[in-house]
Amino acid sequence: QKVNVAARNRITMGLIELVHRGVGFTHWDILQLTLATLYNYLRSVHRNHLFRVSYWGIRNETTRQIARMVAYKYPPGLSTNLRKRRLPLDDSRYAVCRAITMQATQVVSSIRACHRCGEFIYFYNYQKKSKRSLESLIVIPVFAKKGAGKLMQGALCIDTNQPNTFIVEEIDLWRDELVGFLANLSLSEALREASLRTSNTGKR
Repeated sequence: QKVNVAARNRITMGLIELVHRGVGFTHWDILQLTLATLYNYLRSVHRNHLFRVSYWGIRNETTRQIARMVAYKYPPGLSTNLRKRRLPLDDSRYAVCRAITMQATQVVSSIRACHRCGEFIYFYNYQKKSKRSLESLIVIPVFAKKGAGKLMQGALCIDTNQPNTFIVEEIDLWRDELVGFLANLSLSEALREASLRTSNTGKR
């Protein structure tokens, strides 16, 4: 618990530093700081694991809504193409889409086992033959409270090289452990929306 609190404090201190430097901060600063701090927190608590952390936001295209990877934090030497990481929001084959549309955390305890059973598909076909270690996955929806309901904003995705790191029975434990990080992601989306509204108002 102390490590968790210390990690979240680092996000606050990072934002305060930006203010002291006179540059202020944006939704992007909060998002980047949150993912980087979460990544470092997971690595410090689970030292034998490799983690990949990403945030997927809900975005509007001309004729549909999509889930798009907005930012990520991967181990050194690993990267991805954000422009290609986009999915139709109604594509229920993907855990990130299910998490958002069903408003419920999705867990894949053993990715390889689920893939063999046809219950998991890779983003790219080459990934099934890749030597990269992708064994267990959790996707947690990010939302803001709106009256008695929820305003869905996106989803936090974490995967690791160790199978059974994430299991259905521990979903609530993971949500509780990451609640501060999820709140920051929600704040980042709220600031982004506010910035867009201000920008659109200025164009009128």
